Parts: sequence; structure tokens; C-alpha cells
Amino acid sequence: MNSIFYKFMFAICLALTLAPWGSAQESIRIRLKAPENDGQQALDEHFDSFRARINEQLAELAEDVQSVCDLDEQQLKKVTDDITAAGETIIASHEKSATVSMGIYRKRIGFVLDEDGNVIPGKIEEKKRNYTYFSLRTLPEASVVHSEQVAKAILDSLSEQQKPKWEVAAAARKNFLRTSAVDLFVTRVDTALLLSDEQRTQLREAILGHELADALADDLRFYELNRNRHKIRTGPRPNKKYTSLVINIFDDGQLSEWKRIFEFELARLQNPARGAVRLREN
Repeated sequence: MNSIFYKFMFAICLALTLAPWGSAQESIRIRLKAPENDGQQALDEHFDSFRARINEQLAELAEDVQSVCDLDEQQLKKVTDDITAAGETIIASHEKSATVSMGIYRKRIGFVLDEDGNVIPGKIEEKKRNYTYFSLRTLPEASVVHSEQVAKAILDSLSEQQKPKWEVAAAARKNFLRTSAVDLFVTRVDTALLLSDEQRTQLREAILGHELADALADDLRFYELNRNRHKIRTGPRPNKKYTSLVINIFDDGQLSEWKRIFEFELARLQNPARGAVRLREN
């Protein structure tokens, strides 16, 4: 077996290892029909499930903090409560936005809403159509668990002696994700362009010293969200934004393939999908 095969297998294994970093999203489609179904029960059940998953991940995060910072049980409870409250702030805002959006669809089929956007029971207006569908895509789960609000709640819950321990651990985690994202990308480039050992080393070092490494790390965190964007991406090919980074590493044939395969993909990395919550490692 050649080295490319081994590197390809490494990429698969690493991708599986990093699966928890993915930004899992869930889409729901709710059928609304006036006056029988205003969709509230389905929306409530959806957010109950979403909260349960987030709270489970936050509890695991609190246990990580306990392990790193030697928290006692009282401190563990405080960290868990504080980061759960921080997460709830994000979820509640998202739920309110979803309720407002669904209200537009409710009104189209005759439901009447109060000032808070809630359906007024028993009050219906005559419309040409009495049913419709409302679609919702939740926030990526990672955008809640690894949000600025949760990161701040962790630090605010720690003593001055404990904070440096967590900051060191968070920095190590961030660096691991950054390096892993670069290694995955270099493996893909190697598979496509058949790089030499020297070229692989040069490419890896060049990317690690460039902002592209941070963009690749963000892309890995938002993998599921960005994958959905790839399917609908349209428009002209972008300028060769990163060609200067590799022009002295690749030969002419490889450079041509780089422009054809990778430049189009990389040009979007600095522009996260609309509505994505920017993350801070915690």
C-alpha cells in the first residue's frame, strides 16, 4: 500500500475522531392548518428535544472543567448551572425568533395573533387557504455549547487560581482543532495533486502560519452548516485568493489543479453562512 492510501485512511479516522466538533443541525417541517393546528405543540416538542441535547453536552463540558480545574461538587454545580443558563439565553432567543417567523405563516391561513405573536384561541379570519407548511433549521449545536456566552460563564465561575488552568486547556484544544483541520486539508490536497514529502511539509507549514488555518478550523466546527451551503453555492469562480500561498511549492501542473479544485472552495471560508454564531473555544 502506498503512502497516499495511509494518509487517506488517516484523514477518515481523524474526521471520525473530530465528529463531536461538527455543528449538528436539525430541520423540521410543521404543517399548519386553521383552526385545528397552529403548530405550537410541534414547535415546543422540537425545542424540548434541542434543549435536552444541548444541556447534556453542557453537563459534559462542566465535567471537563471539573477535571481540569479540580472543582469540588459545589463548584461543579455552579459551573453547570451558569453555563446552562448561558445556553438557555441563546436557545430562548432562537425559539422566540422561530415563533415570530412561524407567526407569519399562521396569519396567512387565518390565525390571529396577540402582541407577543401568540395565537389567540378561537379567533380565525377567513382566508383563501387554510393550511401551509413552516420550515425551521435550528442553530448548530456547537454554536451554543462553544459560544462566547458559555465561555464567559465558565471563566466567571472559576477562582483566580483556576482560570489559568482552564485557559491553558482551552488553548490546547483550540490548537489541536486548528492543526487537525490543516492536516485534513493537506491530506486532501496530497490525494488530488500527488505531492512529494517536501511539498507536503512546505504546504503544511505555510498554512499553519497563515490565517487560512483559522478559517479551516472554523469550517471544521461548522462542517454540517457549510456542507449545506456547498450544495447551493452558485456564481462565478472567485479570484485566486490563496494561490500566492502555494505558488512556490507546486509545479505548474499542480498549481493548475489547485486553482481548479481548491481555490473555489477556499474563497468562501472567511464568510460564514448567514446566521451562524461565531464560536470561541472554551
